[in-house]
Amino acid sequence: LGGTALWLSAPYENRDSAGAAIDPGADPRQYSAYHGYWPAPANVDYSSPTRPTPRPRVESRIGSETDLRTLDDTLHKTTGADGHGMKVLFDYVMKHADAESGRYRAHPDWFVSPVTTCAPDRWDDSYWSTRCSFTTYLPSFDFYQDAPRRWSVDDATWWATEYDLDGYRLDAVKHIPLSWLTDLRDRIDSAVPTPAGQRFYMVGETFDYFSREYLRRFGDPDEMLDGQFDFPFKRELCTALFRPEGSLAGFSAWMDGNDGFYGPGSLMTTWIGHHDIPRAIHFASRQIGNCREGSSPGNGWNASAFAQPTDAAPYERLGVSLAVLLTHRANIGRLRAGTEPRVGAKRAAPPATIAP
Repeated sequence: LGGTALWLSAPYENRDSAGAAIDPGADPRQYSAYHGYWPAPANVDYSSPTRPTPRPRVESRIGSETDLRTLDDTLHKTTGADGHGMKVLFDYVMKHADAESGRYRAHPDWFVSPVTTCAPDRWDDSYWSTRCSFTTYLPSFDFYQDAPRRWSVDDATWWATEYDLDGYRLDAVKHIPLSWLTDLRDRIDSAVPTPAGQRFYMVGETFDYFSREYLRRFGDPDEMLDGQFDFPFKRELCTALFRPEGSLAGFSAWMDGNDGFYGPGSLMTTWIGHHDIPRAIHFASRQIGNCREGSSPGNGWNASAFAQPTDAAPYERLGVSLAVLLTHRANIGRLRAGTEPRVGAKRAAPPATIAP
């Protein structure tokens, strides 16, 4: 496939029981935690950071710790498209823990109380955005307290070192205090002093299609994130190629101001589709009428409106979008650079062609 890294969905022990949707009034269905975003850690003690007790558990419905370690070791020994060993990234979910977990039951005082949900209008509230909970059964850590923040950073560092990871995709970073990111970067730099490619890559997920300034707020390879998922890039590329009003000339002009926008050393993740939005083919087919839509009950469960396209044009548009992703100058620069430092970079920038 031409990949150089594998991004694994969160492999940690997860909630075993079903739970309601984020907005039960709009979506009465029950959901399960197979996707890894409902972490259920035990009451793990990190007094000895390298020997936690009890040992953190891999999600048994996916496989065993041995299975996960074998996958990591095999990938690291496999030559990727850049001529180097394949890199491995885990998805790390730090915002919350399951209300039935040993962690929450042992330390409910480490979580925001009372549990206050983000929906419908607290997602971007200046106070609540870093304190609200996605659902009532996933209480938010109160990372303004030292103890829970230290425990979470200990946990993230243990998984990174125990499995010899090359990076993290960090979930929902706009919903945690910046102090968590700065603490993690300090710990990772100390715990992984000689990472492959000369950097432990940390990319964040801030769901914002419009404000590049907001995404840039979290980016600083020395202090916080190496980069973010480039939502504005997805909006512009989707509009240029999938919408009748779009044009590649307009996209090219926009890219002239985007390549260096996030600062020296930043390594943004460009993309056209991922797990938080409807499938890219339904944007390309114009079954979805705008390029900013997220997942919802209306598009997630509407098989009749979002059937698999049967004509060639949507697939041709999607193919062109993938060609742009793989050949625009930022990615070509990464492939040519290998593991050498980029001009102006504070750290070396390894290739990061991620296959989710």
